[in-house]
Amino acid sequence: MFLQSSTRGLGIVALSAVLLAGPAAKAQMHSLAAAPMAKAPARREHRLWLKAGLRLSHFAYAFGPRGRVLVLPISVGAEYRLTSQFSLYGQAEADVMGRGGRRGGAAPAQGNDAALGLRYYYRHLRPLDSLRVRPFARDYLALEGNADFAGGTGGRRGRGITLSFTPALYGFWGTQHRWATLPLLFDFNAGLGVQVLSRYGPDRAAISRLDVAAQVNMRLYFRR
Repeated sequence: MFLQSSTRGLGIVALSAVLLAGPAAKAQMHSLAAAPMAKAPARREHRLWLKAGLRLSHFAYAFGPRGRVLVLPISVGAEYRLTSQFSLYGQAEADVMGRGGRRGGAAPAQGNDAALGLRYYYRHLRPLDSLRVRPFARDYLALEGNADFAGGTGGRRGRGITLSFTPALYGFWGTQHRWATLPLLFDFNAGLGVQVLSRYGPDRAAISRLDVAAQVNMRLYFRR
């Protein structure tokens, strides 16, 4: 009899605990569901980009009776983001020439230039999550000051050396495409500017003149 009453007492206590805990548990579940989900911290892009690649618009290959000439245009640069829309950049480029076969005659000019500029990115296009293989695109306007150093053989007998130095100021419109899964950056731009051309050669004195010039550039970089 005593055992039976004890069992009933324990059952009543257990049932009361469940009934009391039920609303508390339900309220806790509702509060968890109502609480906003914590957002994952946004991934911050690097402020400094380092780039190395080719200036595709200067690539050249020539084959003729005097031999073969290959011009490999090397380009390296860096870009520092001031804000999400403005950045400072600098680059150095050189046209490296390889030659084979017979020698003689005039060689193509080899250019080396350095540039500093300011970019304004006015449009950003991002692919959908389901299309991550597509590139990110950014359009920009740029103001760039550069200086070009070029040299080649010339003169009456093709044995002299002709040098030119060309400082210039350009305004560019351009677009960049980069991939989330590949360390590649494609850059295309076109623009107009003014340049001061100075030439020095074996058959002429220094000549300087002011010209209006246009540029179209295509570059493919490995970026970091």
